[in-house]
Amino acid sequence: MITRRALLVLAMGLVAGVPDGARAADYPARPIEIVVPYAPGGGTDIMVRQIVKMLEEQKLVPVPVTVANRVGGSGIVGKSYAINRPPDGYTLVAVDAGNWQQELQGNATWSYRKDFTYIARMVTDVNLLIVRKESPISTVQELLAAARAKGKGGLSVGEPTSARSITSPTST
Repeated sequence: MITRRALLVLAMGLVAGVPDGARAADYPARPIEIVVPYAPGGGTDIMVRQIVKMLEEQKLVPVPVTVANRVGGSGIVGKSYAINRPPDGYTLVAVDAGNWQQELQGNATWSYRKDFTYIARMVTDVNLLIVRKESPISTVQELLAAARAKGKGGLSVGEPTSARSITSPTST
């Protein structure tokens, strides 16, 4: 749940993101764009649109805030668009926990630590890998071993409304 406090942190972060040469009292003077580097309707998109809705309802920002979905490359397209915009505080980008992977794999032409300024954490997603209590698998190593033993067909994993197959991992 996004709280009023989180929205206030974001609003303060917007002002903090203004370059040193600009006066905070003059910001924002024009619309702000929040780039969602994923498709409309996904978790990040829904979260950002809820934040924008609350910013508008609470009148925390005196200018329009728009959402721009820039899809592709597991977020690389949208983040590349954002990093190439003027560093004036008028283009924000929603990032996620998987960002470091893109940089480590060499898929990003910029560094998250050096080229972006994080202004607010708006949500924390908890991800769990669980098995039934009766399962003989109780560690990740045992899961990997079971997947390798199954071979090409992989293991069957359950999701809330469906099941899908995971393939045998090639390395740990």
